[in-house]
Amino acid sequence: MKPTVVSDFSKQSDDEFGTSVENIIESMTDNPNYPLPIPTLASIIALLGLFRKALVAARSGGPKFTAAKNRERAALEDAMRTLGLYVQMNCKNDLSILLSSGFMQKREPESKGILPKPAEFKVVAGPFSGSLKASLEAIDGADVYIFMVAEAPITDQSQWRVIVGKRKIIIRDLIPGKQYGIKVAAKGTAEDEVFSDIILHFVA
Repeated sequence: MKPTVVSDFSKQSDDEFGTSVENIIESMTDNPNYPLPIPTLASIIALLGLFRKALVAARSGGPKFTAAKNRERAALEDAMRTLGLYVQMNCKNDLSILLSSGFMQKREPESKGILPKPAEFKVVAGPFSGSLKASLEAIDGADVYIFMVAEAPITDQSQWRVIVGKRKIIIRDLIPGKQYGIKVAAKGTAEDEVFSDIILHFVA
């Protein structure tokens, strides 16, 4: 898989962004892998200077100065995105060449495969009549949890009600006095999932 440049700095603080730009300027100066940067490093340095100046003014000024700082930051971010595209096109799909620019590599999400069978699964009485509360410990790699509920006794013909949610849920609309079976599985990137043992619990 070819490496991908991270050129989105929107989540960095102003100080972090400025430091990142400085590092990239230093890394790309006289870097033989990137002889003709677009935009030029001189233009990036000029934009960084304007941003730094506006940042200092914003810290002691009011909304007007903050707006000016945001405009300078936006201009610098636009230039850095273009520079990131230049790096992407000239790194020859070589991670070491990409990293020599000072830009970071985008990390692809790791596939966790089929997630393990939930072990720490609990079912207790719910907060109101006709409810149960189900919970389990978080499982690394899980995007959601699939809870299944059916009236006891549990057989091959049981009609399971499916609830998709977080690791703690309230199961509603149950019949007081009846016993229910509940099981859960963690769902990640894999198609299949492994369900917990079934817990039986009466509803108050």
